[in-house]
Amino acid sequence: MEKEIIVQTAQLISKELYIEEELIGLPDQMDLLRERVAAVVKDLLDFDFGQLLNLLYLMDVDEEKLKEMLHETGETDPHYMIADMIIEREMQKVLSRQKYKQKKLEDDEEAW
Repeated sequence: MEKEIIVQTAQLISKELYIEEELIGLPDQMDLLRERVAAVVKDLLDFDFGQLLNLLYLMDVDEEKLKEMLHETGETDPHYMIADMIIEREMQKVLSRQKYKQKKLEDDEEAW
């Protein structure tokens, strides 16, 4: 996976979780990003579950898919599953923005 996409995803997650960027940093490896997001999610699970639900809603994480995954898998560390879903959703946003930004640039070049 391209490092720049991972860095942009980390920045977007920091912004949408309303946390300081230094808490997640700018990891350029997926494993490191996953660990850092999972740590934030774990804190929210332990101390402010309502805020976590609110943030997941605002980030447009699929609630039904999340419930299904948490119920079916029985993984002992749900914060990793939630972190994976957050990263997946935010990465979709980054890729979508890049795609449409690139398309707009190409369209502008043709206009000349």
